[in-house]
Amino acid sequence: MSKVLELDADQLFKELNVPNRVFVVYFSAPWCGPCIGMKPIFEKFSEAYSQLACFGHVDVAQSPTVAKPLNIHGVPSIAVFREGKLSKLIMGSNSYSELHKTVESELKYLD
Repeated sequence: MSKVLELDADQLFKELNVPNRVFVVYFSAPWCGPCIGMKPIFEKFSEAYSQLACFGHVDVAQSPTVAKPLNIHGVPSIAVFREGKLSKLIMGSNSYSELHKTVESELKYLD
C-alpha cells in the first residue's frame, strides 16, 4: 500500500529536492467539493503506481504560499515532478482512467 505524504510548503520543497525520482502531488482544499471526490481516486492511483513514484498531498488552505510558485491556479490539481521540476500539471476533477492516461506517460520511463 502506498503512503501519501501529508506536506506543508517547507516539506514539499524539501521532498522536491530528493534526486532521481518522480513525485506526484495532489493539491486540494477542505472546502472544495471536487477535491473531496478526487481524494479516493488519487489514493487508488498512488497505490497502483507506488513502485514508480512517490506521492504527496498539500492542503492549500493550510499552506497557501505553495500554490503560486508552482503555478497552481485552482484545486483540485495534480502535479507531476521529475527531478524536482514540474513536468505535468492536471487541473480539475478527473476519473481514474483519465488520470491514468495523463500521468502514465510521465511514469513510463521508470518502468
